[in-house]
Amino acid sequence: MPKKNNNFGNTLRKIRKDRGMSLRDVEKITKISNGYLSQIETGAREIPRTSTLTKLAQGYGIPTEQMYQLTSALQPPNIIDLSEHYAPELDFIISRYKKLSEKGKNELKDFLAFLLDKEKGRK
Repeated sequence: MPKKNNNFGNTLRKIRKDRGMSLRDVEKITKISNGYLSQIETGAREIPRTSTLTKLAQGYGIPTEQMYQLTSALQPPNIIDLSEHYAPELDFIISRYKKLSEKGKNELKDFLAFLLDKEKGRK
C-alpha cells in the first residue's frame, strides 16, 4: 500500500503554485476533488494510485514519469529522481526532448556533453 509522504505533497503544491493554479483549477482539469488534492498536499492522504498520478501529471503538464519520480513508493527503475532538483525549466527541456527523433536526442546529448566539458575548461 502506498505510504503517506508530506514531501510529495509539498512538491505537488510547489508545482501547482509555480503554474499559478488553484486547487479548484486542478479539480476542473483532472476531475479530482479539491478537498482530496488538499489532503494530498498536506500529507493527510496517502500517495495516490497510479491512475490518479497520471491525471495529476496531465493536469500539471508534466511528464507522467516525473510525477512517479516524485513518489518514493512508485519509483520506476532506471529513472533519475528529479524530486529533489525540481525546477520549472526541466518541464521545458523534457517536453521538447521527447519530441526529438533518436538522432536529435543523440545530438542533444553530445551537445550537452560538449557544454559541460567547455565549462570545466577542457575545450
